[in-house]
Amino acid sequence: MTTYEFMKKILLRFLSSVLILILAWLWIIINPKPAFAQIKSINYNNASLEHRDFSHIDLTGVNFVASEMRGANFQGANLTNTILTKGVLLKANL
Repeated sequence: MTTYEFMKKILLRFLSSVLILILAWLWIIINPKPAFAQIKSINYNNASLEHRDFSHIDLTGVNFVASEMRGANFQGANLTNTILTKGVLLKANL
C-alpha cells in the first residue's frame, strides 16, 4: 500500500466519521417531538380571556388572577382550587 492510498483511506474514514457526527447532531436538533399544551401550566394572570370557552375542562388549581373573563363559558368545568381573585366575570357562564 502506497502512502497516497493510505492517506486516502484515512481521509475517507475521517470524513465519514464527521458526516456521521453531523447527521447525528442534525437528527437530535431537528427531531420533531409533539408539544402538547397543558392547560394547567399556562399562566392566565392578567390575561384577556373574553368570550373564551373553558366548558368541560379540568381547571383544578389554575390561576386567573386579575383576568378579563367577560362572557367566558365555564359550564361543566372543574374549578376546584381555582383562583379567580380580582377577575372580571361579567356575563360569564359559571
